[in-house]
Amino acid sequence: MTTKQQERDALAKIRKIVEGLGENSYIGTAFEGCFEDAEFNIDSDAAFSLKGRLELEQAEHAKTKQRLNEVAQEAASAVAVKAEALDRLEGSLARERDSREKFEAVQAERDGYFQQLHDSGEREDALELEIVHLKAKLYDQMTAGA
Repeated sequence: MTTKQQERDALAKIRKIVEGLGENSYIGTAFEGCFEDAEFNIDSDAAFSLKGRLELEQAEHAKTKQRLNEVAQEAASAVAVKAEALDRLEGSLARERDSREKFEAVQAERDGYFQQLHDSGEREDALELEIVHLKAKLYDQMTAGA
């Protein structure tokens, strides 16, 4: 088994080789962040890797995406339920509006009948009064000639 110092020495050699390839080397680009991970692993007796972190992040991303899809489905279901309820309420409102219009039409018709009844009652009163006057005239004529 290698010691921490041997690991540090090997890392320094690898770093020197990669730095020797130049600033824009393909290998240098691929190793970005890896040297720091290696130093952290040596110092903390850990075994973290860029690949492992990436896989963990991808798994977390997949879980988050799945949860977001579930939340979106729940929201869509809730919206559909509310839309159905709204449709039922709009139907009820339309039926209520129709009923109210019919009721108002019946009420107007009833008011017309009451007005006619009232008018006929006034005519009846006027006719009864006229009959009384005519009877009085007839009586006057009958008694005047006797």
